[in-house]
Amino acid sequence: MRTHLIYFHATKIYRLYHAYLRNRSDFKYKAYRYKLKYILNASKKLYYSKYFSDNLNNRKNKSKKLKKSFPSNIVINNKSVTDTRTIADKFNEYFAKLGYDLARCITHVNKSYKGFLQEPLSNS
Repeated sequence: MRTHLIYFHATKIYRLYHAYLRNRSDFKYKAYRYKLKYILNASKKLYYSKYFSDNLNNRKNKSKKLKKSFPSNIVINNKSVTDTRTIADKFNEYFAKLGYDLARCITHVNKSYKGFLQEPLSNS
């Protein structure tokens, strides 16, 4: 999306928002806000997709872009953490436990898998 189009949409959403503040029943703002979020997210997805496909074999450029998109701080137990090593460790811990936690939620069935299968067809 071109810069002048982003400026156009930003000024339009600004005007619609102030109209919405005057008249809370104005649904144009909410509809346009949804549309603008969709356009911006699609533009961001297209940008990153193109960037990574253009730099498919260039590890240096990919790692630069990933470092910029990596969060600089996260909140753990109501404390803000800014150390990148701790952030990476917490992400790793979360995703490493995810499979185990999901597996624990599955109830155990005392029935063989064969009980769920139908009788085989005679001519197959």
